[in-house]
Amino acid sequence: MPNLAAESASGGLRGNIMRTPGQRQQNFAVEGLMNEAAASAGADPIQFRINHITDQRLIDILNATAKAAGWEPRPSPHPRARKTGSASVTGRGLCIVVRNNAYWVGIAEIAVTPSTGAVQVTKFAIGVDCGKIINPRQLDRCMKSGVVMGLSEALRKKSPLTRAR
Repeated sequence: MPNLAAESASGGLRGNIMRTPGQRQQNFAVEGLMNEAAASAGADPIQFRINHITDQRLIDILNATAKAAGWEPRPSPHPRARKTGSASVTGRGLCIVVRNNAYWVGIAEIAVTPSTGAVQVTKFAIGVDCGKIINPRQLDRCMKSGVVMGLSEALRKKSPLTRAR
């Protein structure tokens, strides 16, 4: 039987064995809200954030990651987006994490089949400005393993949000 008090306190998101326990819950909410605000404004999500950021370090890593991801500015959602059909549609999303004076930006490209809801991540770009890097190989491993862990939980692992009720 699940611990409903613990599930309620965590918002239903697991916090154990994660790379940022206790941080990802609020980042999920804040970044989801930023993406919704950009869509409501009919704005490009990256430009929307830049218009509301004053920290040049964050602007620089956001622009660098967007360039690495091949981001092409456009309103959100895409003007030709559709919600029905069995042919997959493509989309993209981004998120920013600021933790311990390190800036992380993740940009995902995805394919979704509207009729089934099946989601596939087709490309993921990650950028970080964490200050002085002592061990570049370890930073690379942390970045890649964080992406794998996050995508694994979001798409494959059973969690309190995806189990049968």
